[in-house]
Amino acid sequence: MTARSKIIGNRWESKVLKLFHEAGFTDAKKTYQPAQSAGLDPGDIHVNDYRIEVKYRRTGTGYKSLRKWIDKKDHLVLCEPYLDPLVVLRFEDYVKLLGASNEQFGPMGQGIKNQS
Repeated sequence: MTARSKIIGNRWESKVLKLFHEAGFTDAKKTYQPAQSAGLDPGDIHVNDYRIEVKYRRTGTGYKSLRKWIDKKDHLVLCEPYLDPLVVLRFEDYVKLLGASNEQFGPMGQGIKNQS
């Protein structure tokens, strides 16, 4: 990974961490490089007992189909032979499932309200 890629990834991890804090998960924390370089694969962020990996794509490559499929639906289940299904959901739905105080979230599908 290039230094530029690391900087960009770090920026988005921090943004997602801020979203968790704003959603009421004040104990959410970022995992730093020493644990990652030790080969522990702890994920980018820890919330409660969950390890969360953050991925960013400038052009949305790989995400466009997911966004199209989940449009006007609550959740998306991705299935492949011989593997456990994956569930894709919007961030606002995710924090609701985790039990956060989430007054800053708008009605379903409207995304996060502007905090400014």
